[in-house]
Amino acid sequence: MNVYKSINHNYVFSRIILSTLLGSTIFSFGNLNVEAKNSLTVSNENQEQIDYLSKNLISLENTNNSIQYRKGGSNSDIPYIITPRYTLISDNTPTLHWNEVEGASSYLVKIQGGDINWQQEVKDTTVVYSGAEMLKSGIDYFVSVEADTGVSSLDDSGAKLGFRLITSEQSNSLQGAIAPIQTSNLSQEEKGIKLAEKYHQLDLNADAIAILEQLKTEGSKSAQVYRLLGDTYAKTGLNLLAEENYLTAIELESANNNLESVTEIQASLVGVKIMLGKLEEAEELNQQAQAGYSKLGNVDKGQELNRTLTALTQGNSENPIRTRGSSQQTNSAQNQIDQVVTPNFGNDWP
Repeated sequence: MNVYKSINHNYVFSRIILSTLLGSTIFSFGNLNVEAKNSLTVSNENQEQIDYLSKNLISLENTNNSIQYRKGGSNSDIPYIITPRYTLISDNTPTLHWNEVEGASSYLVKIQGGDINWQQEVKDTTVVYSGAEMLKSGIDYFVSVEADTGVSSLDDSGAKLGFRLITSEQSNSLQGAIAPIQTSNLSQEEKGIKLAEKYHQLDLNADAIAILEQLKTEGSKSAQVYRLLGDTYAKTGLNLLAEENYLTAIELESANNNLESVTEIQASLVGVKIMLGKLEEAEELNQQAQAGYSKLGNVDKGQELNRTLTALTQGNSENPIRTRGSSQQTNSAQNQIDQVVTPNFGNDWP
């Protein structure tokens, strides 16, 4: 079934095409795509449930960069996964980190995928994977966390964003790519930013986040740090964290009177606001960014942002994604793993 709707024939994003094939719904807005997969799962009691899972991705590409928006990380009352989440990893003993839940005194953490079915109960919000079985490259792994209060990371709309270990050959290539940065005469902060940019580019998002958060801990006041964190959190479906870091980046660049950077960050934040359902704030930011682009004489970018706002809003409202928490899910671990979404190796890899 195809449904064609024209918003404005002058816009690149003027066509909205809804195609339903084998339970997969894809929304296309020119270069902007939303995909959602609806899967039928059966519980241990053989009761059928419609479980809306997996990828809810909106990707905006323009001539300068590619910004991806995913639903998730919007409910501070649940232990949503922070890392590793929609990422490739270079370490087979990754550090797992999740959102702290008020009133929780312990968490049950699980990693599943391939031959791995590991779990550990901890009191903190961070733990290093210590399973007897080694993680293997090329396998999609899935992290879940359940608080002793009963809430779960599976209640997050980005719950199925998993991770994958790179191969030894890819690790060697990576080391060759980052060695010039590590041995450069840049300051430690500048090196960190350059490394994080490289990791972000290669979908090593957990590594990028670790470096940037460390720079924040060390007191960095660089708007680049907060902006790149905003980009990475948005890409991995952590919208509250993306919002927080984008706002700080705007504050820092405003103090520097950097109108161009402020405007670009405002434009990026528009998509995050929409993912959070804050449509009025998104429109207000859009107007601020439009004013900035007007002052900069960049009418084309202003028009592009308007088209993006229309497409994102339409896609977000027409493509609801719901996930069931662990208290409601009784399907097998393997069925859950089958739904995991991880990055693919792109042409940017060294």
